[in-house]
Amino acid sequence: MNLIPSAKNSTCRRLICRLICASALGSPLAGAAAVLPVESFEDARLGGANAESISHWRWSAEAKRSAKEFSRLRLCEGGGANARALAVSISKPLPEGSEFYALWTTSWDYLPPGTLSVRMRARVVAGTFTLTVGSATAYFANSDVWARPQVLGPGEWQTLEFSLVSDLQRNFRRAIFSAESPVIHYTRWIQEPMRVMISADSHGELWLDDIELVVSGQGYTARRGDEVADAL
Repeated sequence: MNLIPSAKNSTCRRLICRLICASALGSPLAGAAAVLPVESFEDARLGGANAESISHWRWSAEAKRSAKEFSRLRLCEGGGANARALAVSISKPLPEGSEFYALWTTSWDYLPPGTLSVRMRARVVAGTFTLTVGSATAYFANSDVWARPQVLGPGEWQTLEFSLVSDLQRNFRRAIFSAESPVIHYTRWIQEPMRVMISADSHGELWLDDIELVVSGQGYTARRGDEVADAL
C-alpha cells in the first residue's frame, strides 16, 4: 500500500516526507508554512470521479440524466483566470439527496500531519455558490466531515481558505459511536479523497483555480510511556 498516494511527483513526495518528519519530532520547518499544490487544472481531465455534470449516488437514474441538462463542468481558459481553470454552470436547483455535492475530487486521500487549511481561488460570475472541502472520514464508522462553508456572490477573483483544524462540521452517516464524540478530526481521519463541494442550493456560474494545501510542519514530541501513565 502506498503510504503517500497523493504525491504526484518526487518534489511533492520529498516535501511531504520532510513535513512528516518535522511533525514526528515536534520541530517546525524553518520559515513560514509550506504550500503544496493540489490542483491547478492545467493537466486535469474530466471523466471518472470528475464527470462533466453534477451527480450523486442517491439520485435516481432519471435525476442523474436530468442533472446533465442543467449542470455542466468545463476545463477551459477564460473568466479572468491566469490559465486553464474549472468552469461550473448550474441553471436550476439540484435534486434532493445531500446537503453538499462533490464538485471536484482531488487525488489527495492522505494529508500531511501538519496540514492547516485548503486554499483556492474562486470567482462567481452569476448566482450564488456555497463552497466547502471535505470527504468521508474513519472514526468508529463512516462520517462525512467538511470545513466551515463559505458563501460567494458575483464578483472578482478571490482567495478562499478553509480551515481543517477548527470549525469543522460533520453529518452522522453511519456514525454509530462518533455521533456523541466532542472531537472532529479531518486531517488525521481522512478516508476518501478530499473533495471541493457545493451546497444543494448553489446555482449560476462559478470558476475555480489553484487548489492548495497550507502545511505548518509543526507537531508535538511524542510523550514517553511513563508520562502518559502519570497523566491518566
